[in-house]
Amino acid sequence: MIYMAMSLQNVGSGIAILHGWRIEAGERISPQASLEEMRATAMQIRPDPASFRPQTRDMYSPPGDLSFWQAAIRTPNDPDRQRVEEAIGNESPLIIDLLYGDHEGGQQTISRFSVSRYPGKDEWFPAVVRHWYLNR
Repeated sequence: MIYMAMSLQNVGSGIAILHGWRIEAGERISPQASLEEMRATAMQIRPDPASFRPQTRDMYSPPGDLSFWQAAIRTPNDPDRQRVEEAIGNESPLIIDLLYGDHEGGQQTISRFSVSRYPGKDEWFPAVVRHWYLNR
């Protein structure tokens, strides 16, 4: 089983409710990449909301406060399991997308996080890299 967790901060003024998540192996972008090359990477393309896994329990994030996200890949034949294990083994970044909205079901947003390993350490750190607002 693969357990995943990440701290979050809700910078909005309302309660956020996490609806779903998706994960994929990230790609390293060359420091010499041009702006056009960076824009063409898969990291910049908004995922389809239908591709998200639902959260198995309601997860709320209070306004202006810290919270967390957690999920698990439970079965050996899960289609994401091999990608995640390979990324961890190769110390490649992971991309985690979270789908959330307000407590009334509106303002759906996707936030993309890149989770990378500190070089030479067994510690990983998340950084938000992108937000997509779905209801605007």
